[in-house]
Amino acid sequence: MRRYWIFTKKELIEQWKNFKGIALGCIVLIFAMLSPVAAKLMPEIFQSIDVGVQFEIPEPTFVDAYAQFFKNMNQIVMILIVFLFSGNIAQEINQGTVLMMFSKGLSRSAFVLAKFTAQWVVWSLCYWIAVGVFWGYTQYLFPDQAPMNFWVAMAALWLLISFLLALINFASVLANQSYITMILAGGVMVALYIAGTFPIMVDYLPTTLGNVNMALITGSATNNDVWGTMAVTVGVSIVFLLAAALVFQKKEI
Repeated sequence: MRRYWIFTKKELIEQWKNFKGIALGCIVLIFAMLSPVAAKLMPEIFQSIDVGVQFEIPEPTFVDAYAQFFKNMNQIVMILIVFLFSGNIAQEINQGTVLMMFSKGLSRSAFVLAKFTAQWVVWSLCYWIAVGVFWGYTQYLFPDQAPMNFWVAMAALWLLISFLLALINFASVLANQSYITMILAGGVMVALYIAGTFPIMVDYLPTTLGNVNMALITGSATNNDVWGTMAVTVGVSIVFLLAAALVFQKKEI
């Protein structure tokens, strides 16, 4: 356990030294600030464009800001996460540095779990700071904002990308190249989104947590509607991590 914490600390430092943590933090903060601004200014931008057709643009509300925020997080940030973290384990294996760590007493399972822990801490720190910034900007531009189920809606998205990190680490121990990890993780996520088109599957898919956010904010869904999905997501994430540790135990390096 002591070596696990030491390696986790090393990984956290490494995430900032190689600018992955900085890149992720900057992107999520940019979206946190731009989402309410874009929602506020979009009607004025459309009105300034002369297309020869008169159309009425509704007054923007805080709901538009949340829609922008969740859209950016569910698309661009998710892709960025896959791009940033897919090569972590493969890179250590290909460079041979992993053998040096094992020679110092670090177990293979601790190696995999420490990798995930560092990524998860970086993601969590960046995300919740961004959530605070987003709420502040939205409150400034839309003082009458009254989101329903705010914390659960935000936690649902956070948990979805935490699941994605577990999936990436599992795919990483199966592949020896980062691009294969990207294909595997991306393929699983696409399959889950496709499965989500079948109503009977919705409550059991982690990707549902990326689709229900606006329903929670507007009150058309309640906290009770997602507790089960969140529990399933936590369970599947743990399964992926345990599977990654078991597969890596038997992997030839």
